[in-house]
Amino acid sequence: FYRLIQSDKVSFIAEDIDRCKEIYAGFDKLVKENSLPKDKFLFTSIMAVYNMENYLSVMVDSIIGQTIGFEKNIQLIIVDDGSTDNSLSICKSYEEKYPNNITVISKENGGVSSARNAGIALARGEYLTFVDSDDTIAEDYLHSLIRAADNADYVQTGFTRFTGQQTLSRKCPDYRHRFTLTSACMRLYNRQWLTNTHVRFYEGIIYEDVLFSAQLWQQQPRIHIVNGYGYHYRVN
Repeated sequence: FYRLIQSDKVSFIAEDIDRCKEIYAGFDKLVKENSLPKDKFLFTSIMAVYNMENYLSVMVDSIIGQTIGFEKNIQLIIVDDGSTDNSLSICKSYEEKYPNNITVISKENGGVSSARNAGIALARGEYLTFVDSDDTIAEDYLHSLIRAADNADYVQTGFTRFTGQQTLSRKCPDYRHRFTLTSACMRLYNRQWLTNTHVRFYEGIIYEDVLFSAQLWQQQPRIHIVNGYGYHYRVN
């Protein structure tokens, strides 16, 4: 990908930025229709959900249990993408318990890209992170990332692959290999910087994180690396 973004073959990516601007503008209606707390937060975590009733509570609980302090510092936006199981009901129960921190959006199924874009439009945190609803994060995950956030456009960290109670592998890039992880998760973004890039998740495609990352790299971001494995990726 490093070679890709340095070559003239990325012209299609630059053209798609205009499409991303259209996607971003399209969520003005969501902002108006969803009432959010006026408080500012240090973090916004965005979680897209689709039929994850068996796993999503583990991720939500790991966000609530962050050592940085959930109620004071974290806004959690959960976007239910047309689930047909009990996922939405579970999400609503968390929203009722933490109305000042958790906002649940229910929308028709449109894919993870549209769900994440909806969350970005409603984010209020100074920093932004994406999490998947079947994964989990270490209790000091956000604390470890914020310590490296000064003067960074985004902070990159590593991950642990697991299944059940078994750890399968761990991976963390050094700065020389900072373009090797294309997942939109495992990062802490400066929200103002991300907003200014107008880069959003392209809808209706697979491997949306790859295009999202390539578009961000085209912006020549200042990337800081945290040597850690606090994002826990579940292998189903």
